[in-house]
Amino acid sequence: MILFHSRLYVADALSESKRKVLKKLKQGKLQTGVFVITLPLGKSDMLEVYPSYVLLQKAFKEASVTVVGIADQQESAFLLIEQMVNDCLQEHNNADIRGYFEQDIS
Repeated sequence: MILFHSRLYVADALSESKRKVLKKLKQGKLQTGVFVITLPLGKSDMLEVYPSYVLLQKAFKEASVTVVGIADQQESAFLLIEQMVNDCLQEHNNADIRGYFEQDIS
């Protein structure tokens, strides 16, 4: 199951097509040129970056995956992560990126 965080970060190149991209991700449709940033499936505090087609694999369909960002390129995904960490540092004075996003999940 794919969940989208309420504080979803979107690369500038996808801002106009955000709704279409999210709809296709929810429907499990193949999309090339889209990368997702997710909360880690394990206990790591780091974020994970995948090409969106990876979410079509059985292991991801069976797990609950929380998407916190979408980008058009891997490089754009890393720039979004940099922005996320900076926002986390400004709000909480630490780099607990998992805690930054999990505070809004009920």
